[in-house]
Amino acid sequence: SMLTLISVPLTFHTMVASELRRHRDAGVWMLRNIDSCEALILTRDAALESSGNIRKGVARLIAEAKEEGALLALLEPADRPVDGASPLRLLLEGAPCWPLQASEPQVAELSALRLGLCIESAEGFGGSDGFGQAPGIAYAREPLATRCVVLATSLQETAAALGAGMRAVAIPCEEGGWIDEALEGVADACLDTIGEDNDMLALRVCDLSTPGAYWLNPPLPRDI
Repeated sequence: SMLTLISVPLTFHTMVASELRRHRDAGVWMLRNIDSCEALILTRDAALESSGNIRKGVARLIAEAKEEGALLALLEPADRPVDGASPLRLLLEGAPCWPLQASEPQVAELSALRLGLCIESAEGFGGSDGFGQAPGIAYAREPLATRCVVLATSLQETAAALGAGMRAVAIPCEEGGWIDEALEGVADACLDTIGEDNDMLALRVCDLSTPGAYWLNPPLPRDI
């Protein structure tokens, strides 16, 4: 038998090389392997001092959340509403200030708040959001409970967050004070302060993701 050699025009090789370069220059999409914090929920005492001033580090944390694309919300106690002229309202412009039925939140209230939020462009995810999709092309949805973090100062706030499937980070009720001992071993993390940008142990939004400083996801079963 005779072997026939087929001559491939040089232009074909040029086209293939050009296409490979185009894909290379476009970059490579990788599966997301970080469960980002999708919503940061502040309780009143976590955000404001008893005087009404914004607590140390709160303005920075809010700015970071906006930069990272995390949603924001404030829980507003029925007996202690946030003053309409408070600078906190300006920082949270566009974010819901969720009115509570009493002084502290219940599980149902936190769940209702989460369901009322919407992530317009959820990150691509190797799972329910679409396997191997690029970030930003998944359908809009409410934030997942396990990726919502509540800054809490009391046991009831912490229990409500955990009951709603969220994560809870506890801080003292007053800046410079002590964390309620009842929160130790219940909250996902206990911090002395939120901290400013130059503080070595300052809480950052990236810490509220997994992997992250506190490995807040997935939620672990516990007794309260």
